[in-house]
Amino acid sequence: MIVDDFKVQVSNQLGMLKSPIVTEIAASDSVLRKWVQISPPDRNRLTCPGSYVVFIFEILQPKILPNDWDFMPEYARGDETHPFGSLDEVKEFLHNSEISLSSFAEPWKTDFPM
Repeated sequence: MIVDDFKVQVSNQLGMLKSPIVTEIAASDSVLRKWVQISPPDRNRLTCPGSYVVFIFEILQPKILPNDWDFMPEYARGDETHPFGSLDEVKEFLHNSEISLSSFAEPWKTDFPM
C-alpha cells in the first residue's frame, strides 16, 4: 500500500488540466540537476498514445541558459522514458524508485528548465 500521494493541486494539474508535473531528485554528480516529469495521456499522442509517461533526465548545470527556463536538449544526459497505462502504475513505479509523490509540483513553481 502506498501512503505517499500527490498534493491535491498537483493531482488536479495532471488529471483535470492534462498538464505535466515535475520534481527534482538527487543527481549522479554535483554539476548535474536531475528531473522527473510525468506527462498525462493527452500530452503523449506521438510518443506513447494513451499512456502516462515518466521522463527522467539530468542536465549539466552550466548549460542551463540565462533565461532560467530553457536548455539545449543536447546537454541532457541519462534520458529515460517509461510509459504506463494508468496513474496507479506510475505511482507504483515512483514508489519503487523511492521518489516521493508529495514532492511533485507544477513546473512553473520549480526551477524546471523547460
